[in-house]
Amino acid sequence: MKPVMEEDIIFFVYYKNQPVGAWLNLPELNQYFKHLNGKFGLIQKLRFLWLKHFGKNEKLYGIVFGIVPEQQGKGVDGFLIWSGAKWIRKRNKYKDMEIQWIGDFNPKMISIVRALGTQICRTLITYRYLFDRTKPFQRLKIIDSDNLKN
Repeated sequence: MKPVMEEDIIFFVYYKNQPVGAWLNLPELNQYFKHLNGKFGLIQKLRFLWLKHFGKNEKLYGIVFGIVPEQQGKGVDGFLIWSGAKWIRKRNKYKDMEIQWIGDFNPKMISIVRALGTQICRTLITYRYLFDRTKPFQRLKIIDSDNLKN
């Protein structure tokens, strides 16, 4: 991940000098890979690095987001996304941001993203396969932000 990461679009929140939240973003790598013609040899790797530093890429993906359970329900998640998005917009490099996957079982996160003035551009479905067919299938419960531990 080191060759594709950009430190200024990775955010952490600390409370009493302890990390309590993180939001990791990556540039949209297909904006670079489309110029490599399906190959990734030495020349393509060098071209990739050149494109990463000098090429144009206006889209990023939010790939990992999380808050430690003790800090959930306290507004840390909203602060992290709001301040991170504000920083990204201020840099004026990325015009399009996409948080890659938010489960339908997490209405709090969906409402935070909508509060940023965004829209749902696609719906991803996660399937579960039970290898032991004797066990009952149980859908993941909807997260109730009112009942999170404080």
